[in-house]
Amino acid sequence: MSLLVPLAAALLVSSAQIPLATQVQLPSGETVELAADFLTYEADKQLLTARGHCELRTGEMLLRSDEVTYDEANQVATATGNVMFVGPDGMAAVADDVHVDIRTFVATLKGGLFMQKKGVTQEALLTAKTPQELRAMGETPIILSGSRIRRTGPNAFVVDDLAFTPCECGPGTPTWRMEASSANVILGERATLTWPVVYIQSVPIFALPWVYLPLAERRTGFLFPSPQFSSLNGLGLEQPLFVTLGRSYDLTFTPGYYHGALVEKTHDPDGNSETKNTITYEEPRPNGVKGPRLLTEFRYVPSERTRGRATLGFLYDSRPKLDPTTLDFFRYPVDPNGIRKIIDAPRGLRGEASWQHFQDLGSGWYDRVDASVVSDGNYTRDLTADILVQGLDYLRSTATVFRRQEDSYAGLDVSLRQDIRWPYRFFQDNRVPAEVDPLRPDLPSPRTFQRLPGLVLSLPERPLLGGITGGLRAEFTRLAPIHEGFGDEGVDGIFRPNGNYLLLGVGDAPDPGQSNALFDSRDREARDRIDFTSRLSTSVALGDVARVTPSLSLRQDVWAGEYSGKSWQRGYPIGGLMLDTQLSRTWTGAKTSYRHSFAPSLELRYVPGGWG
Repeated sequence: MSLLVPLAAALLVSSAQIPLATQVQLPSGETVELAADFLTYEADKQLLTARGHCELRTGEMLLRSDEVTYDEANQVATATGNVMFVGPDGMAAVADDVHVDIRTFVATLKGGLFMQKKGVTQEALLTAKTPQELRAMGETPIILSGSRIRRTGPNAFVVDDLAFTPCECGPGTPTWRMEASSANVILGERATLTWPVVYIQSVPIFALPWVYLPLAERRTGFLFPSPQFSSLNGLGLEQPLFVTLGRSYDLTFTPGYYHGALVEKTHDPDGNSETKNTITYEEPRPNGVKGPRLLTEFRYVPSERTRGRATLGFLYDSRPKLDPTTLDFFRYPVDPNGIRKIIDAPRGLRGEASWQHFQDLGSGWYDRVDASVVSDGNYTRDLTADILVQGLDYLRSTATVFRRQEDSYAGLDVSLRQDIRWPYRFFQDNRVPAEVDPLRPDLPSPRTFQRLPGLVLSLPERPLLGGITGGLRAEFTRLAPIHEGFGDEGVDGIFRPNGNYLLLGVGDAPDPGQSNALFDSRDREARDRIDFTSRLSTSVALGDVARVTPSLSLRQDVWAGEYSGKSWQRGYPIGGLMLDTQLSRTWTGAKTSYRHSFAPSLELRYVPGGWG
């Protein structure tokens, strides 16, 4: 809403000062300049008219139009034809006509569109010659329009028929918007909207009697609502609430609701299309959610050395439960019409959590956390229709403490993975509904191996003798499930939800060893592993054209099984030869310079054999 003010202010303040001159001094000491192809002043009518390439310019604002008139007697200023305005902080506006009554501080606009620009400098915006050129510049995260604005105080305005769209879309093509009959705006503080209505395209979706929106960079209040629609979850709406906790901390609460989506299915009981006995019914999609959700986000930057972000979200999902072994709903037996109806046992409470943290501990020590946790394997697939996200098999979380110096690196880390290939629940049991089996057996889920922990010591390559450089890396890794000391995958060492394994020449057969709580010969067991890698290399220049780098490495791996007590080892040498070159060019300007480099390389490696 703050974009509405400068356009009116440029006319309200500046126009009142220019009836007799093209340059005046405002009470603030700022100079206002008016330039045009044709400028006249009719003394009898007290009317100033400027036509052709009109420019009204102050230190921070620029107003362009085809014509500007100022009626001194009636205190009315008008700008018509290709009106465009550029103000500070990325403010921009275009309009067909602007009419300002200076006595009542009321501005009426026709075809007005107000934009908050980013990704473009004010100097670049000031070079725009046409409204079309101005609208195309940079990105437009906020688009506003209004028919009438009235100044009620030094920084307070009332806006009628307000419409705005917060989006990264083209300036004339927002996919959704919020409209309000009126809005009370205090610049740099807040805006209150009366009877705001959310529209998707031209369809009204949601209405409230009153909404409070913060306009300051860090001020408690409601943020822009976020309506959404997808074939996965149908119609959804989220309304964030931003809460400041001082200069270094803040919270965002985002309550929302997902309506869910249904698919239409048909069934022909007798299998004969000519009898026209087809039954049409609707079912929910296997993926998707339905119900309320609350997401909380906490951000902190207590010092220049520490920053982080944590989220916690809960969702009550009324969709029916999924069977992890079939990836379909639990169903009743076939009814007389030949349909297996869904057992309507809700999925219940689901959730997510994440934590991103970085801290400089001093003396070269750092810690970093990048963790994400979900309540079940289908949580991310149910909330997003993104194909890449839906294709993820594992969710990875890491935490590390390390020390980095010029000549060494040492670190301790933990890496956890959640297997999200199937809709198993991680923090609750996976019992089948009583309608399927009165005994409600618990479906076994896979045991994922974790890195608990890892230790790394690395000495980067450094000069040793003459032109020879050398480096060393040592690593200890423990790979194990969180519970028990083996994977319990069964006969073939692969977990399958249906409990089968592939028998050669037969196909699927029941796997007696999977999830039997016994360590079998093919089960993966927890292992401790130590890796040593050393490398020697040198470089030979081929004139000014290229460089050849021969190298010799040696790797030795030793690992031991925690459950069986067995140990293994493997080692091998590696010979390498790398040819590389670099092509670069530098462009130097008045204040900056740019360098572009192209560095192709070709490397050959040879492993003559090994041991172990």
